[in-house]
Amino acid sequence: MISVFLHIMKKLTLIFFVILPFVACKEKPTIIVPTQNTFEVMPSKFFQNILVEEFGGEWCAPCVDGAKSIENFKIKYPNRIKAVSIHNNDWLEIPYQNYLATWLGGLVSFPRASINRNLGENTVDGLDDTYTLLSLKNWDNAINKQINQEAPISIALETVTSSTNIGQLNVYIARKNDMVSDTRIGVYFVEDNIQSVFQQGANANFIHQNVLKSVFNYEGDTVKLYQGNDLNTNESPEIIKKQFTDIDLTKHNVMNLKIIVFVFNYNNDFRKMKILNVQEVKWGGNKYWDVN
Repeated sequence: MISVFLHIMKKLTLIFFVILPFVACKEKPTIIVPTQNTFEVMPSKFFQNILVEEFGGEWCAPCVDGAKSIENFKIKYPNRIKAVSIHNNDWLEIPYQNYLATWLGGLVSFPRASINRNLGENTVDGLDDTYTLLSLKNWDNAINKQINQEAPISIALETVTSSTNIGQLNVYIARKNDMVSDTRIGVYFVEDNIQSVFQQGANANFIHQNVLKSVFNYEGDTVKLYQGNDLNTNESPEIIKKQFTDIDLTKHNVMNLKIIVFVFNYNNDFRKMKILNVQEVKWGGNKYWDVN
């Protein structure tokens, strides 16, 4: 009986040593840690955002309705409306206000707004059909016509504070096809939550949002959206990187500061300008490619 037991144990021991190398040599599962820079990954979709460049002033009572409409648009079209309020003839006016108004075709009343710098089309009574700056009653229709289109480019933004008072903005532009027109980048420095002083048509607690405080090169910086020897990019040919350095943050309330970046077709004729796409980011944060 003992000899039988020893014989069985000897066989089991032999089997153990035969399979041991296979068990010991079995590789552990490989753990892949993503290291790819999100800014360098092409977006799967190109969503069309809308830049609303609205002109008003504290002396303008109807401009309160314009401001409310913009906030309602942000609710109606989540994450797709990027708005800037350009003040005229009040304490929030900046030197470039008159230039911007003229460049966009001129103001005939207030409030007025450009919707991606497109000409009015089928406006109420046809009164705004030849204007880029549309009256309030035509804003919603103009936005609705453009919001569901596929954009030719997508924009992502990265903000960097290199020191207490100096910042840097990195702009990433993804394109699907070469674009050989005169394309430029515009940068607006915009602040929220500014207490009004004498806003007509509102109570003393009225707060201004989306106020344009400064412009980085009001005619825009040229950017080439096609392959070439001087393409300003270190990424793939489809993603272009543009840097804005030495930004003086002392001019702004950084807690309320956001950056609006838009790429547009430049032309001296306002009727031929058009916003290709627009993006915004709160200073101190990043905005990656739109996903919805």
